[in-house]
Amino acid sequence: MHITPQKKLGQNFIINVPKEILIPEITSNKHLLLIEIGPGTGNITYKVLQNLKQLIEEKQIKSAEFYLIELDSRLLPYLHKLAKNYSNDKLHVHILNQDVLTIDLLNITVPYGQTALFIFGALPYNISKRIIQWSILQALRLKDTHQSITFLPFRFIIQLEVAQRYLGQKNKKDFLYWSIAPILCYANVTKKLPPGNFVPSPKVTSAILEFLLCPKKLQNLFNLNLSYEKLWQKWNEIAQKIKMFYQNRRKTLIATNKKLKIVPNNAIPKKIGNKRPEDLTLTEWIRLFDIGASPRG
Repeated sequence: MHITPQKKLGQNFIINVPKEILIPEITSNKHLLLIEIGPGTGNITYKVLQNLKQLIEEKQIKSAEFYLIELDSRLLPYLHKLAKNYSNDKLHVHILNQDVLTIDLLNITVPYGQTALFIFGALPYNISKRIIQWSILQALRLKDTHQSITFLPFRFIIQLEVAQRYLGQKNKKDFLYWSIAPILCYANVTKKLPPGNFVPSPKVTSAILEFLLCPKKLQNLFNLNLSYEKLWQKWNEIAQKIKMFYQNRRKTLIATNKKLKIVPNNAIPKKIGNKRPEDLTLTEWIRLFDIGASPRG
């Protein structure tokens, strides 16, 4: 059966699967919870299932719950075939024919005991930022509910330019500098993927963005006794206000605030009020929006 990628779904099927997208090294004998977003025809899925089978046979992991989230129902026969071929009493493969953004991971099965979470996938370019935000929120909610859960580095295939922006490699003149890496995780680009790795070939170079969530990093920003989910929501409230200042990044904070009224005018200390957005430190941003506590450190 031949499947034509649909532009409206942002589909570009990967044909050469790099090892950098597969399961990171496991350092202890744990249960795995894997979430693949947009498996498509299952090229990455197949490699991951082979990897899981080997890890279980060699007793490097105890068991795995593997969820494939695919919106396009035309692709389900490929995925059901893979699930049937690899599922057993220690490896359970589930297929969710849904929009990933509507899914609540608190409703899925989390393996009992020490569990490591791995979220990965080749993301549709048109909604990659929303999916990454979803992944972070869902992971933090799982951490709040299952305190023993740990995170493997998440791995996503996205546009190289966007990946570099997440890392702050386009410098602080870009708002996305603040969006993830400095706040919550340790991130890097592990591999660049030329257009020929996909069908149809996109017009841009792609990359594998890897980030290891570190909730304590988020917690240390605020002196607040809140869940990780609530802390992430607090940060996103701040981030939306920072983004408003970045809409006029050539102007000083005072000048922008006079026009947009983001915060009360007397809330901006003169020390930072004459600065442009890219000149502020993270600590200064958080203090500016006074969320009821001073940042640590």
